[in-house]
Amino acid sequence: MSSRFAVAIHILTVLGLCTDKPVSSELIASSVNTNAVHIRRILSNLKQAGLIRTTRGSQGGYLLARSTGEISLRQVHCALGENLFHFPRSTPNKECPAGANIRSSLETVFGGATEAAHAHLDQTRLAHLVDEIRERSGQKGA
Repeated sequence: MSSRFAVAIHILTVLGLCTDKPVSSELIASSVNTNAVHIRRILSNLKQAGLIRTTRGSQGGYLLARSTGEISLRQVHCALGENLFHFPRSTPNKECPAGANIRSSLETVFGGATEAAHAHLDQTRLAHLVDEIRERSGQKGA
């Protein structure tokens, strides 16, 4: 699983906590502790998926396009267009019994694990994370 998925969830959690006004990519980047350019790339994916929207102007920024209860973590993962599990870029040695057969064996394992992960991510809503962070930080609900 890529770190982009964790960053995307972090971004949406920030937006879920700041529901009263648009949030700038710079503010989100400071929360994630990364470059705003990296954040804007992920924001672009989230916008294309309909999870966030933008507002323009001096007070512009990013807002959730749906309530936190309507956004599943699977939707977030799908917005990034990435597989949960990745095969190495190198080609295994076909002369080796393991190298010749590992990919087909792993496809079965990765397929089952992906189905299980998707089922769990479908059940997990952004609202759960936002509520948990509010509770841990002592913030009141918005």
